[in-house]
Amino acid sequence: MKFQYLTILLFICFSSCSNDDFSDERNISEWTKDIMPSYSQQRYNLRLAFGKALAASLCEKEIRDYIKDKSEIEGEKIYNELLFEIIKNDKLPSGRTVSQVIKQYEDAEIKEIFGETLQDVLSTEDPLITIKIPDIFHQLDWNTSTTIPFVGVQTPQELSDKKFVFYYHNGYSELLSDNNSVHFDRIKYFYLMVKYSSDYIYLNVNKLANEKNISLYEFLPQIEFCNEKETALTAIIKSGIKNPLTPNNIYIHKMNSFKIWQDICGYKGKFVDKSNCNKICPRDCFTNEPLAKNVILTGFDIREELLIFTFGYFFIESGHSSFQMFSKNDPSFLRRLVIPSFRYANTNVYKLELDLKIDKLCADGARFDVPFIKNIVYASQEGKQNWMPISALLNDNVTNDDEYYFCITLLQYQDIIVSIDGAKSDICYNSNFNRHLSLNASEYASSGSSSYSWCNNVNSIYNWTTGFEFRY
Repeated sequence: MKFQYLTILLFICFSSCSNDDFSDERNISEWTKDIMPSYSQQRYNLRLAFGKALAASLCEKEIRDYIKDKSEIEGEKIYNELLFEIIKNDKLPSGRTVSQVIKQYEDAEIKEIFGETLQDVLSTEDPLITIKIPDIFHQLDWNTSTTIPFVGVQTPQELSDKKFVFYYHNGYSELLSDNNSVHFDRIKYFYLMVKYSSDYIYLNVNKLANEKNISLYEFLPQIEFCNEKETALTAIIKSGIKNPLTPNNIYIHKMNSFKIWQDICGYKGKFVDKSNCNKICPRDCFTNEPLAKNVILTGFDIREELLIFTFGYFFIESGHSSFQMFSKNDPSFLRRLVIPSFRYANTNVYKLELDLKIDKLCADGARFDVPFIKNIVYASQEGKQNWMPISALLNDNVTNDDEYYFCITLLQYQDIIVSIDGAKSDICYNSNFNRHLSLNASEYASSGSSSYSWCNNVNSIYNWTTGFEFRY
């Protein structure tokens, strides 16, 4: 009986399918009409309008080819973010720019809201809008001749019922839930993202702060305690890409900036050789040796447990790993170091297999081909860890009567700022962390803490999500 009922439904669907054009649908204003006053309705409308136009433009193969080619990173299993303000004037084989192709597909609904000004408003109001192939599709060979992806739009917050809009090139749209899709079970289609950039900062060089007035030193606080601070800061700013419309603003790539800091400011000295030392406390072997007073964060790895809680969402692919070190005896001592926009796909601790299948979608009396994701298999790779070298000198004056505490916090920086006051939050599990530490991330999670003293004789301190190593 159940089989007969399903057969009847399929027959009704297939027999009634005659139209596959949804371009006349108008939903943007309806979806955003109840946006809370504290958030910008215009930002939601901008994202949805741009995502819809991009999706429609994907009917052209040359824009699909461009996105695929520009996104790929040789030898990596992650994709480049394509910041629209940086790529929009790139020429395609037809002679048109990326901007011109997408603008061509702004439909009546978009023009009702923005007229002809969508991309102009986007430049000023949403300068970090990004087009991105999700890293989860790294093992798929996107055949641009046959496969047209959906476009998933990351609005500042989810729409009603915790959902995001996904557009197809024919105007069809669908609201999909992103609620804790840790094993990719909610990933229905092959899609591109339209999102707030995770990899870039839009930096005002005069203020050294981004468009939300978040300081560069929150993203890369280690610049502050670098002996070559001015050299590092100059190199980071020089690496930025200028915005021709606002010459005081530049686009800074976070991870490239971290690598610049690492090259200029990373610890390059020798660790103390503890060989032939028979004392219980290793530092007591070198009490007069200056290096014996050093604490060096050599690096860290991420374990599988971290991914279970943070990876697998539609738009979140990376996080900022923030390390805090503070002294029990000296209230003025605080060292904070951040590895920004660290991609979870680079950890090598999981294996994801998924198949792409072009199949018929029946909706509202229409039947058309869409790229479904089939047979998703998520499995850990036992023993796989990816060591991330840091080599940061955190302290060069350790005393034998002090105790030091380390906290690791995972941060997300997105559209919405949620001010985090370390004195009032659980940013660190350690009860001794009572220092004021104000951050401006959208989301945060404390991943563990540990203590460290003069006579520690182990190099590695592990907690439930990460392993990190200190040497002296």
